[in-house]
Amino acid sequence: MNSQSMVVATLVGLVGGCNDGVLGPGLETFGTSSSTGMPGSQTLSDTSASGTGVADSSMGSATVSDDTIGSTGVSTGLGLDSGSDSGSDSGSGSSSDSGSTGPEATGSGSSGDSGTTGGALPPLALDVTCESGVLSSYEAMMWEAPELHVFGVYEASSNHDITAPAAIFVDRGTNVVLVLSSYESTEWTVNAAPGTTIDRVILNGYEEHLANVPPGVMVDDRSGIGNYIVSSAYDYGNAQTTQLIAQVEADTGLTLTSFSGCYRATNYVVGQL
Repeated sequence: MNSQSMVVATLVGLVGGCNDGVLGPGLETFGTSSSTGMPGSQTLSDTSASGTGVADSSMGSATVSDDTIGSTGVSTGLGLDSGSDSGSDSGSGSSSDSGSTGPEATGSGSSGDSGTTGGALPPLALDVTCESGVLSSYEAMMWEAPELHVFGVYEASSNHDITAPAAIFVDRGTNVVLVLSSYESTEWTVNAAPGTTIDRVILNGYEEHLANVPPGVMVDDRSGIGNYIVSSAYDYGNAQTTQLIAQVEADTGLTLTSFSGCYRATNYVVGQL
C-alpha cells in the first residue's frame, strides 16, 4: 500500500499595537526647525538654508511596489514524503520541517517566502496606519543586530505651514538605528520600550526636521535644503528610496531590516511578535 503525508506550514505576520506618540519625560530635542522643544530639552541647530521648492515627480501619490503590501504576509511551505512496501506489511514515511532556529532573526521579505525564526531576535511586527496613500513596505528575510529601520512619508500633515508631529515607538529588545524621512517639515518623537536601545536616529528630507529622542541617542540631522540625502522617500523601490537606503547602509555599515512608507502617516510602531 502506498501512503503519502502532507505537512503544510503557514506563517502569518502579525502587527503590534500603536503608540500614542506623546513626548515622554527626559527626551532630548534635535533638529533644524524653528519649533520650540520641550522645557529642559537640548536643542541643536543647523544653519542650512531654507526655502520652498518643487517636490519630486512622485508627489501626491504612493505606489505599492511590494507584492506583500496590504496583506498579512502569509507564506505556505509544502513538504511531501512517500514510502511503499511490496511485502505483506504496509508502511508509510512522513516528514515535517518545523523550521530551524539560529542566532539571526527572520521576517517576511518582498517575495513573501517564509524563513526560520531565530531565538535571539524576535520576529518583526510593524504597525503603520497610512492617513493618505497606501503602505509601501519591505521586511528582510534575515537580519542581525543592530537593526536598521527606515520610515518615510511625504508629509505628516496637510498643513505645510507647521512642523507637523509624528511618533515612533520601538519595542525590539535589541539595538536599533532609525532613519526618519519626510519631504515636509516634521517633528519626530521617538520612544523605546525597556530592553530596546536606540543607537542612532538619522533625519532626512527636503524641509528641516526636529527629533525628540531618549537621552544619549545620537541624532544625525540630514534634513533641509542643501543638506538632505534625498528630498523624499516613501515608496519602496523608487529611485530616491533606493538611494536613501544605499546611503544609510553605507553610513552605518548595516543592512536594511525594514522599510515602511506612506504619503501621510503620523504613528509608527516597530514591535515584535
